[in-house]
This record gives sequence, C-alpha cells and structure tokens, in this order.
Amino acid sequence: MNWDIVGYLGTGVVLASFLINDIIRLRLVNGLGALIWLIYGIGLSLNPQIVINSSIILIHSYWFYKNRKLWKS
Repeated sequence: MNWDIVGYLGTGVVLASFLINDIIRLRLVNGLGALIWLIYGIGLSLNPQIVINSSIILIHSYWFYKNRKLWKS
C-alpha cells in the first residue's frame, strides 16, 4: 500500500477542516483527518503519530460528549 497517499489525504482533510466556520462540522472533519492520520501511523508503526492522533480523536469525542445538547438543537 502507498502510505504517502493516506498521509496526503489526512493532511488535506485536516487542512480543509480549518476552512469550516461551524464548530461541530470543524470538529467532525478534523476528527476524520485525525482518524486517517491514525491509520497512516498504524500502517507505518509511527508511535508518536499514533499517540497524537488518538489523543486528538479522544479530545474531539470528549468535546462532543460534553456538548451533546448542541446536537439536539
């Protein structure tokens, strides 16, 4: 598998997330980018990459849990 493509895809998704004004969509898209980067890190056994992107996903998940009332409005 060409892991460079996965890395560039993750980069593109994360960069695109910062063009979004809505915080919910921003966090969703950024979380998707972090997930892609996590897959990239696992594929290449890059432990720092795995740690940071797992952390980002957990932070976004906690934010969504803490602000779950935003989903109902």
